[in-house]
Amino acid sequence: DNDFKKIKYVHDKLIEISQYHDYTEEEISQYQSMVSIFETGNTVCAGYAYGFKFIMDQLGIKTICTHDISNEDTSKNHIWNMVELYGKWYNLDITWDNKKDTEGIIYDYFLKDNDEK
Repeated sequence: DNDFKKIKYVHDKLIEISQYHDYTEEEISQYQSMVSIFETGNTVCAGYAYGFKFIMDQLGIKTICTHDISNEDTSKNHIWNMVELYGKWYNLDITWDNKKDTEGIIYDYFLKDNDEK
């Protein structure tokens, strides 16, 4: 129908088909790509972000993956998406919205502008 509905559907579907995976040092490369979210459903922030971007690219919706590079230990950095909707860019973090084990799908990090906490 419209881009908002498409973005929300993909956000929710990626949460529905996956779970966050606490990985060991030996497993790190296995979960740092979009393959993990589609192949096994076990993923980390990189899988959510790259998987979301892949689908948005197919739908023609502008999306980027953005990184937190503030940690000296790069294994602790985080990645999420920014998506353009109706001419404005918003932050979207599927990893942090995936609380399905305790609260279900939440929207605390869904389409937030840079001024929102």
